[in-house]
Amino acid sequence: MKEIIEKINLLDSKEQLDLLDLLFSQFKKNDRIRLIQQTVCDYLGISLKQVKTRTRNQEIVFARQVIIYFVKQNSNLSLTEIANLYSLKNHATVLHACNKIKKL
Repeated sequence: MKEIIEKINLLDSKEQLDLLDLLFSQFKKNDRIRLIQQTVCDYLGISLKQVKTRTRNQEIVFARQVIIYFVKQNSNLSLTEIANLYSLKNHATVLHACNKIKKL
């Protein structure tokens, strides 16, 4: 998986997001969230435990936002359910994370 991600890095941001969405959508729904979390954390060198804390460290916040974006795109979870997964205040934080990643 890491080799695939490294090749995706050669594309521009929009193409990267589209390709990763396609990649994650190929897995069973039950496995998608776990795969998304594992892939992003491994690639960025951050533990899932760190992502699920409320820290505002820039690297961890970015990893959390990327994970949230892909979870939202590849699951049927509501914004509130996603917020609860990552100890966020509310659904608006999930929307903010998704919008921020889309703008990359």
